[in-house]
Amino acid sequence: MIHKVTFDMDTILPEPSGVLVAMGMKTHHKVSPRVEDSLGVAFQIFSEKAEPVGIYSPVSRHEFKTVFEGEGLNSDESPVRDIYLRSNALHLYALTLGKAIVTVINDLNDNDDYAVSHMLNTIASSAADKAAGEMEKIIFKTSDDRPHHDYILGYSPGYCGWDISGQKKLFEYLDPGAIEITLNSSFLMDPVKSVTGVIISGSPEIHSFIPGYPFCKLCKTKSCIPRLKGIKEQVGNR
Repeated sequence: MIHKVTFDMDTILPEPSGVLVAMGMKTHHKVSPRVEDSLGVAFQIFSEKAEPVGIYSPVSRHEFKTVFEGEGLNSDESPVRDIYLRSNALHLYALTLGKAIVTVINDLNDNDDYAVSHMLNTIASSAADKAAGEMEKIIFKTSDDRPHHDYILGYSPGYCGWDISGQKKLFEYLDPGAIEITLNSSFLMDPVKSVTGVIISGSPEIHSFIPGYPFCKLCKTKSCIPRLKGIKEQVGNR
């Protein structure tokens, strides 16, 4: 069964200070009134134009095996493969901030309003990431097919050895077109401020791995580092 989610804007809005840091400014750096005004405009536009919505569906290990193997282009070694094979529950998901926010970002850039465009783009990227985190929380609260002490984390095509071509099978199974997300021949999504993947529920230990795979050197986000730290802390507190 596919479930639809409409995200509360307050839960996905990033902190202004975090947006500035993501743009390259140092923490606690004093910004000019002009920057503050532009940031305020960007947040106002985001609140008016973003339409955060998502869908998710439980999937069996057997079903996810087909999705994960995709077009046969995954890395020979992938932590996602090892993790899902030891999981207690799996959910595919897709979410988007909608087409309107992307249109505004592009229009601002075309009209040479680079500052607000860049800020709005950063806000949207951070909000999409936070929405993915909210999806994890929603599934954690609503899933009744997992042990109480399970740890839930999401993984997406294009990361951790799961080739981006995995989007094709994911789209075939979940049909994100229902929330107006489409996929092009390069497996990139439209709107671009969209996230898809699998949310894996299992013992905290299954999510722990050493980021020393060949593809780790090419990763730009290094988002697994704080995640792995959180897992280590939870395991230590058990």
